Amino acid sequence: MNPTNSNHTHPTLPPVSVPSGTLSRTEIIDDEKVRVGEFQQFLQSAVAAGLIPADGVIGPEFVEDPESVLLNSTQHTINHLNCPACSEAEVEIHFDYIGLADMPFAQAIDLWIGAQKADNSKKPRTHESNLTYSRGLKKFFGQMPMRQIMPGHLKMYQQARAINAMAVEGKLLKPWHRPCTPGFINHEMSLLRQLLKSCKLWAAIQPWYFPLSIPSWSPREILSEQAEAELFRATAGDELASLAYYVTCVSNETTATGIELRGLKIKNISLKIAPEISSIYIPPEACKNDERPRRIPLKPTAIWAMSMLLKRAFENGASQPDHYLFAWYDKRTHTYDPIRPATRWFLRRSWNRLRALSGQKDLKPHDFRHHSITRMLEEGVDPEMIEQIAGHVGKRMRDYYSHARVRAKMEALNQVHNAYDPVALFRNARKRGKRPPAPSSGFGLEPPQKS
Repeated sequence: MNPTNSNHTHPTLPPVSVPSGTLSRTEIIDDEKVRVGEFQQFLQSAVAAGLIPADGVIGPEFVEDPESVLLNSTQHTINHLNCPACSEAEVEIHFDYIGLADMPFAQAIDLWIGAQKADNSKKPRTHESNLTYSRGLKKFFGQMPMRQIMPGHLKMYQQARAINAMAVEGKLLKPWHRPCTPGFINHEMSLLRQLLKSCKLWAAIQPWYFPLSIPSWSPREILSEQAEAELFRATAGDELASLAYYVTCVSNETTATGIELRGLKIKNISLKIAPEISSIYIPPEACKNDERPRRIPLKPTAIWAMSMLLKRAFENGASQPDHYLFAWYDKRTHTYDPIRPATRWFLRRSWNRLRALSGQKDLKPHDFRHHSITRMLEEGVDPEMIEQIAGHVGKRMRDYYSHARVRAKMEALNQVHNAYDPVALFRNARKRGKRPPAPSSGFGLEPPQKS
């Protein structure tokens, strides 16, 4: 087997000094007690000695005599009682090459997240979320040694994070900006679980960890057509609300959310002169799940809003197809970097202004995705076509928003007419002196009669 002809691809090892002389297989394989730098040297030395191929994959060709290797290795005992071979394997399984378990939490989580960024199979949003979750965890665990984290710490974190308060040496502290939802806390705990697994410390904690229960899905209130029209009238032309206004126009016409739009690059936008169809493409890296990547045609309102957003992007320095529509803003230098996408909170300031002007204090950017889906369902658009436009739409959400507006429900109910009026019958009976019988207790006991 020629290592240079291998089809496997692995990252190139950083250059390290290789000890002179030929290393034997025993010297290489038995040298398990290493850390990061030593481990890289260990692999490089193994490659130089010809014991493993350059791509790091050990094939069966490199074991010339399996039986002799077994006889020369650590031996098993009968029934594996006090077995050296099994004990050695147990040590190897729980061995922490990177040394995370011996670090303070804040240092360990930063190192672990940095290592995860090298994994190209994960979306950029995953790494971004990990950074967000780690900030909350650091405010509780801080410089606490990883080995000292116990199940009780996880439980106390859940309680403190939910109310944003904990008592520390006689003082009430609020470490975070605001209380957190059970779902967000569970995401933070998931990140901590992954870190503890990498430290080989999770097995002892797992039986005593219980995620917080998440409330069942509750639908968001949909604006009436009148309230929706009033929102656009109240915010049109306001400079500070303009960014939120453009994004709202696009979301309301395309079902694309603010997070999805944040991942758009200039090359994902195709504006054409009518009768050609303009469109945007939501790329996979901007999507929440695998069903969301899609191309969405643009109606005239969305074309106008998207052209205004493109003009804004060009003013902020975008000039290449791979530049982001919403560029990252550096607060220190007050400049935009179109090579990087905007933060998750890029819309917050403008959106708060839009809510203040419209009086819709509970309105969220994601609500206009629901508005768009609702209108299509009310107009009888085929659910499969809606899926193609909006990406994944849950059944509960589809069933609820299919006739979410009260006006639509009232029109449906008004189609049913009774041949009698129960209210009129009741009032006429009262006028004639008839009174309904006293209600029974339900157990065969009638209420006492007045004498």
